[in-house]
Amino acid sequence: MKTRKIINRWGPTSLAVLLAASLTGPAYAQPASEQAAVSSEATAGAEQVAEARQELPRGHFRLPEQGDIIGEYYTVTVDNPEDTLIDIARRHNIGYEEIRMANPGVSMWVPGEGTEIVIPAQYILPPAPREGVVVNLSELRLYYYPANNPGIVETYPVSVGRDGFATPVGITRTTVKVKDPAWAPPA
Repeated sequence: MKTRKIINRWGPTSLAVLLAASLTGPAYAQPASEQAAVSSEATAGAEQVAEARQELPRGHFRLPEQGDIIGEYYTVTVDNPEDTLIDIARRHNIGYEEIRMANPGVSMWVPGEGTEIVIPAQYILPPAPREGVVVNLSELRLYYYPANNPGIVETYPVSVGRDGFATPVGITRTTVKVKDPAWAPPA
């Protein structure tokens, strides 16, 4: 049986700040001068964490210095009774299969208000050059390494070809770009 580590939505960095703040002891037990020093240190520490973390859009991650894992699992609670699991997945940049497999036993169409939903937003980067677009077919995920923003990877859920129209496998290059091309659904 596989186990999953679910990290709260604030992430491990914020937890470290909270833990450090709790280790300083209760403010009422310290002299006023020490309370002010601890308060300013805590504020400075929180600002440093916020700066270091710089919020990125959903699905955008900093490349790890070591290893190939990006993102983290977290949970959300359904607060709108009209939300489907697919609505929640779309808001969190998660694909249909990912959200379904992470939440067995939860109805796709009526998860129910107050239901805790696991968001599986942790990924292993594919073993490919970290440049351009990389599609991991087995994971149904696209990874984009923007040349103008090194150190960042964007990831999106994708679909693959249907029977008889398989998704091509290989290394390709874009040779022509056409803005707003005409397109009509095939027969």
